[in-house]
Amino acid sequence: VTNFLRKVRPRLAIFLCGSYGGVYSHVIKKCKGMGIVTAEFQHGYVGKSHLAYNYSLKGEEYSSYLPDYYLTYGQYWRDQLTRFPNQTVVIGNPELKFQLSERQNMTSRDEVLIVSQGTVTSRLVELTKELRKKLPNKITIVYRLHPGEVPFEERYNSLYSIDGIIVDKNSNIFDLIKRSKAVVGFNSTTLFEALPFRKPIYVMKDSASDAYIPKEVGKRFSSANELADLILSNSVDHHDDDWKYYWELDWEPRFKDFLSMIGLK
Repeated sequence: VTNFLRKVRPRLAIFLCGSYGGVYSHVIKKCKGMGIVTAEFQHGYVGKSHLAYNYSLKGEEYSSYLPDYYLTYGQYWRDQLTRFPNQTVVIGNPELKFQLSERQNMTSRDEVLIVSQGTVTSRLVELTKELRKKLPNKITIVYRLHPGEVPFEERYNSLYSIDGIIVDKNSNIFDLIKRSKAVVGFNSTTLFEALPFRKPIYVMKDSASDAYIPKEVGKRFSSANELADLILSNSVDHHDDDWKYYWELDWEPRFKDFLSMIGLK
């Protein structure tokens, strides 16, 4: 790695999952020793319950293995990183900006999107089966797998044989959000991503989901019966601009400002 860095001599190195430790931490420390600025772009959920960003150690030695800058999607995520020892900067979300610009092409279907999560797959699979029995046949349930769940087919293959349930492994998540009539999940970032599209959001109530998803996002449910009633009521309880606390769209000037701040423009 050292030889590669000496040959390329980058002025800025951006890491995916740079705060996750392992080999990343050693490369980051080498970059810093060579005067290379390091940064990490947000790629999913970050918060006070995410272990990668909430270690108790805050000393100089610890921070030297973490990126100099963490670039967030919006102010909410920056506010969550109070224990991150280095600097956080709000940049925004280019993909969400693009997807919202395509909003006029969105057509809703009679589909309910259930976003799975590897830590609670069995619970969500059982919920999906029960919900199927309680919704009208005209409503299709799309069970979207987390990428990390896809190889473990034995966890969800019982859904294949049930009419009215589609197991989705790799569709664009924004396409699924746009065409759904409701979004259901546990603690996925997709629940936040559904906010700008004015979709009803329903969160399976649990101490873990309460820790990850603020009470202002969506409505909680504890059973398939409750969820079916919520879906059929089709209510949306957030205001038009609530999502802007979570998602900054004006990312281009913000990224240029960041480059200027670190002396690259």
